[in-house]
Amino acid sequence: MKVIIDLDLDTNGKPCISIKHYDKSKELQEKLLGIFLEAAIEKGLKLHHTNGMLSEDDSWEKYEIRIN
Repeated sequence: MKVIIDLDLDTNGKPCISIKHYDKSKELQEKLLGIFLEAAIEKGLKLHHTNGMLSEDDSWEKYEIRIN
């Protein structure tokens, strides 16, 4: 499954994440994406650094999006 995640601003100027996915089927990956999106909508998201604190560098590679 191919997933494209775009970070953007919505019509009100607030940050948003848009997700497009291709090769739609009832495979496990699509079901897991649906579960993640439902939980994110219900509980909200937070940005988490993998070492437990915010980083001073310019890289986003060590960050994860987690469900609250």
